[in-house]
Amino acid sequence: MIVRYLEDLMVFSGWIRELIELHFNGVLGIKIEMHVKDVSGRECDLIICRDGTSILCELKSLSLSEVVKQLTERQGFTYKYAVLNLHVHTIIDALLKNEVLLAKIIADRIGVVSGLDDIVILRSKARKPYCYSQVKTLLKAMQVQGAEIDDVVSRGVCNC
Repeated sequence: MIVRYLEDLMVFSGWIRELIELHFNGVLGIKIEMHVKDVSGRECDLIICRDGTSILCELKSLSLSEVVKQLTERQGFTYKYAVLNLHVHTIIDALLKNEVLLAKIIADRIGVVSGLDDIVILRSKARKPYCYSQVKTLLKAMQVQGAEIDDVVSRGVCNC
């Protein structure tokens, strides 16, 4: 792999291993590619795939709204993640301040990762999106009470 951008260095963090553990049964045969064009010719930052299951990760330094826009334009992936070089609390604050953006993330089943804190905040869903009200309640609890993010990741947000 050749590093072309500073944001590419986020790939070497633990969050990528966590995504692999969440969505694949083991690592054997997993293919990881960077800066690949999708079927419509748009460049994708990072793709992890095996046996018909694919994870798209768009890496951004700052802009949550920009990365969500990119992810909604990309089609044909099983899971999609917005990976931001921001702290968890900054991402949560941004989501709670922009309800339209939060609703878009939930409707499009987009996962959210803090590359800076090296943790999956919201897991991408292949089939059903999360319940908007439960995600908003959870984010508020994390913001106010400093809830344990690892617990959120391990148990998920809701079973709708």
